[in-house]
Amino acid sequence: MSRLITPSRPARRRLGALLVGVGIAMAAVVAAPLPAAQAQGKKARDPKATFAEGQAAFAEGRFVEAGIKFLEAFELDPHPAILYNAGRAFEESGELIKALGYYRQALGLNPTEKIEQELAGKIKEIELFLRAQGIDVLNLDQVKTAPKGLLTIKTDPPGAEVLINNLPVGVTPLEEHGVPQGAYTIELRKRGFSPVYRDLTVIAGKTYVMAPALRPEEETATARRVGYVDVSAPRRGLMVFVDGEPAAETPVGGLEVEVGEHRISVESVEGTDAFPTWEQTITVTENGTIQVVASWPKPVVIVQEDTSLLTNTGWGIAVASLGGASLATGLVFGVSALGDASEYNNRRSEFGRATWRDSADSNALVADVFYGVGVALVTTGVVLIVLDDGAEANPAYDGLVDRRWHDLLITPTVLEGGGGVGAHLTW
Repeated sequence: MSRLITPSRPARRRLGALLVGVGIAMAAVVAAPLPAAQAQGKKARDPKATFAEGQAAFAEGRFVEAGIKFLEAFELDPHPAILYNAGRAFEESGELIKALGYYRQALGLNPTEKIEQELAGKIKEIELFLRAQGIDVLNLDQVKTAPKGLLTIKTDPPGAEVLINNLPVGVTPLEEHGVPQGAYTIELRKRGFSPVYRDLTVIAGKTYVMAPALRPEEETATARRVGYVDVSAPRRGLMVFVDGEPAAETPVGGLEVEVGEHRISVESVEGTDAFPTWEQTITVTENGTIQVVASWPKPVVIVQEDTSLLTNTGWGIAVASLGGASLATGLVFGVSALGDASEYNNRRSEFGRATWRDSADSNALVADVFYGVGVALVTTGVVLIVLDDGAEANPAYDGLVDRRWHDLLITPTVLEGGGGVGAHLTW
């Protein structure tokens, strides 16, 4: 509404001071969340870059480094999905107890339904694996026995003696023999055949499969040349195929294959959740190890679906609601201004009548400010809602999905004899 009465110059000064005070108060009310939002905007850039570094390390098999990067990103932007990725990295590095702790912590951070299901599945997988090794999963702080890796060795022909670091542990076929995390030399002996030696680095929680063909002693020079493949996947129990032949279940390490080009595929087996077939062609070099990360379609597939208030629709509703409150406040001052103006007009012969005029004028100006701020906020809120495309975060997006609106700046403007409001939005 416009001013009801034109004040004198002294009154203008008094009202200008009042308007400045009201403007400052409105700026404080409207912009109070702004520093946090701007800080979030700054943080949203830093964890995204850190998260990307973690993804790169994960894809290259540097799992401990990836886990550290994901934890750094989580400190900057505590999304359950980031902590999920940290758990995945530590699980692949063999630190199953630490991974289980992070999965449980992420589950307690109110994740979205999709991430909650994924976390519940990972927790169940690791708990089953640890229980099978006699580890108390309900008292992780009291666990003194480190999880082991599992070693399976099959030879053709069978019946070869298996020695690990010169200690006999059985004969082939050797099925899922528990081996503590560490580096080992595997020796296979059978009378009439040349011994087979393999160097193996065991990661807790992974299965290692060896299937060497024993050669008669006179064929030593023709022994086959082999390399190794480590396969990581989002779930345990997925079947790994080498050139169409089943080889082992994930996670598998040190899978022995002949030198050359091979097709590695991973898919779900009966009794597991659906997992689309994943394939990759690799070239194996002699005694070399290739890290294969089987995921669909990116190495780390789970990201936070943004369901917080700070989506564009959430911002729109919040901003429009604040605008409605501002309009309602302006209405209160406007009604008060009308009442004071009416008193001024009805008290023509009374002494001190000018105070009613000044009060009416002041309340009218304050109402103008609230009206201006309210209209700007409601308009901005409607724009935010209209611009929302309704898209959800893609669970296969290679990075953090950030749909929060950080750069919303609303500034009350004070002019001589009037006021206004400005809004600046960046997306």
